Amino acid sequence: MDSSHPGLKVLKTFKSKKNSVHLVEYRGEERIGKRYDGERKDLLHVEERVLRECRVRGIQVPEIIGITGGTLILEYIHGINCKELFGSPGEKASKMLTAVARWLSHFHMSFELERRRGDCILANFILTPTGVYGIDFEESRRDNHLRDVADMCTSILRMEPSFTRERFDHVDHFIGEYFDSMGKDRTDLTAHVVESILHYSEYGTQGDRLKGWAARIKEVGLDSILRS
Repeated sequence: MDSSHPGLKVLKTFKSKKNSVHLVEYRGEERIGKRYDGERKDLLHVEERVLRECRVRGIQVPEIIGITGGTLILEYIHGINCKELFGSPGEKASKMLTAVARWLSHFHMSFELERRRGDCILANFILTPTGVYGIDFEESRRDNHLRDVADMCTSILRMEPSFTRERFDHVDHFIGEYFDSMGKDRTDLTAHVVESILHYSEYGTQGDRLKGWAARIKEVGLDSILRS
């Protein structure tokens, strides 16, 4: 992002594999500036549309302040990233996962189970005193909502130390809270979790380990591991 852009002053740059994301000063206020470059420019409008629809439905997401020069200017949510909070003692992690599960069930029900939020990982949720906020919706689309649940399970399982008994207990807690919040019976997520793990095995350095766990979960079933 060009810090000389009229009305924008870059204060801090955040790590992002997909876009240029910055803490900026915009019209005298701290905001988030998210710039979409090259082939990703069309995704700005995906995120804009989903954010506006979420706000109408009462789903906690950042407010859109404006769009300027291919940059989406968003409300800066003051809170703790849920990925960072996951390292806290067990009770705090469980409370955070309950809040994320309830946010996700609210999102899915608000869109009548026809839309995925996309990129459903711990890093894309922020815990604040008024609850959880979801961020980063450029990959949102009409698709099976259960893949979001599976992606969050994968995100939890991959947290170091990964694939431990504690991680599977966290997954069990998250799944239970999600379906309880929806008022529905639990669904077997084995196929969705296997698909999600194999997807993430293509990134980073854990590929072989993730593929191994995908094979094991496919063989014995997710519920069998959760209840063992």
